[in-house]
Amino acid sequence: MIRCWLKPRWSLSTLLFLFICSTVVTGWLARKLHDARQSPVPILGPMTLGMSSELALSDEEIVHKLRASDDFEFDTDFTVVKILKHKVEGRMDCPGVVALIGNASLHHQIYRCIVIGTDGWLPRVEIVYIDHNHFHTTDGK
Repeated sequence: MIRCWLKPRWSLSTLLFLFICSTVVTGWLARKLHDARQSPVPILGPMTLGMSSELALSDEEIVHKLRASDDFEFDTDFTVVKILKHKVEGRMDCPGVVALIGNASLHHQIYRCIVIGTDGWLPRVEIVYIDHNHFHTTDGK
């Protein structure tokens, strides 16, 4: 006599269907999370007197963020003519313990970038806000 818990509850076709659906959904979620994930946050040394704590914001990073945004309608003939960068905010969090880093403080830099370009013959202006963060290690005090 076969016990109740040994009897198959799912047919082979049902199990195959569930496996395929879970594989498709997992791949879709992985792509979505990879697209939404930001680049790793850089870790710099401790701040000293007279040291500039700002990281340079590259034009390639601005264009990448612009093309990755949902509001930007991608056109193949969009060419960038000029990029203006304005620092909106720059502040540092209180030092604390960060996993895998140790004692560090997070430096927030928020930029408003105005990208002036041409869409064929028409001029086009796009505005992108970029949160450019990095860590500074501290001595734990």
